[in-house]
Amino acid sequence: MIAPLIEQDHTPVTEETFEVAEDTLKDRVTSWRKDKLFALLQKMASSGIITINNPPVEDDLQQLELAIANFRCTVGSWRCSSRQYSPTLLRADDSICWHDCIRLRSKWAFECLIFDNDSIEGLNAFMKMLGLDPAVTTASELDALDTRVYCQGCTGEEPTKAYNWRSSVRHLQRHKDCDKPWSGWIKVSDSDAKIIKDGENSGDFSLDGYSPRFICQLCENPRAGECISGIDRERHIQYKHPGHTPAISYYREDPNVAPKPLSVTQVQHVLGYSSVESTAEQSGSGS
Repeated sequence: MIAPLIEQDHTPVTEETFEVAEDTLKDRVTSWRKDKLFALLQKMASSGIITINNPPVEDDLQQLELAIANFRCTVGSWRCSSRQYSPTLLRADDSICWHDCIRLRSKWAFECLIFDNDSIEGLNAFMKMLGLDPAVTTASELDALDTRVYCQGCTGEEPTKAYNWRSSVRHLQRHKDCDKPWSGWIKVSDSDAKIIKDGENSGDFSLDGYSPRFICQLCENPRAGECISGIDRERHIQYKHPGHTPAISYYREDPNVAPKPLSVTQVQHVLGYSSVESTAEQSGSGS
C-alpha cells in the first residue's frame, strides 16, 4: 500500500499517506517479516540439509534457529565488507538487516545470500565434539556453552588462535576461500579458555578492543547493529549516561558478533599473566 508510493521517484509522502495503513501496519510488518524468513528458509531447504512443508508453514521457521542455519554473501569482498571482515554471522535474525548488501539498498531483499553449506562438516564436528546432535542443536545452546577451539590444520601457525562456534564458521569459510582443507578441531582446555575470554572482555585495543559486540542496557531499546566496542564502553557511559559510574556491568554481549580470535600467549603478553601450561583435547577430523 505504502511501498509503491515510496519506491516511485518524486512522489510526495505526507502524514496523510500513512494514515490509510495505520490500522493494519502491525499485521503488514509481521507478514512482511515472515515472507523474508520464508525466503531464507527456502534457501536452506534447497540445499537438502533440511526438509520443510510445501508450501512452508510457520512451524518450519523453527529450523532457522538451528546452529547450522547460517548464510553467506556471494558478492565480492570489495563491494561487501560483511563477506570477509565482519565478525557477525549472517543468520535469520535482526542482525541480518545490518548486512551491507541489504541495509544499503532501498529494497530489502536477500538475493545476495546463499545457505552456507560449506561450513556444515566443520560445524557438525564442533557439535559432535561436545556430544550434541547437529540436527536439533540451536545457536542459543552453543552460545550458552561458549566453548573455544583451535583449528587442527592451523596449529602450526604462530600464534594459534582460539575460536568460539560463530568465529569458527567464519574460519571455515576462509579455508574454503583459500582452498586449504580443514582437518578438525582441538578443544581448548578450561584454563586456557578462561585466559582467552579474559582477553576478549578486557577492552584492550590490541586484543579485542575494537570489536563492536557490547550492547548498553542503559540505552533506550538497545538492539543489534548498535553495538559498542570494548574500548569505548567507559567513554559511552561517561558521555551518554552521565551520573552513572562507568562499569562494564551495564553491558551485555551481542551473541551474533563473534569475539576476535586470540591466542593464549597473546593475552598473557598483553595482560601480564604468568605462563600457563596449555592442554587440549583433540576433536578428531570431523569426518
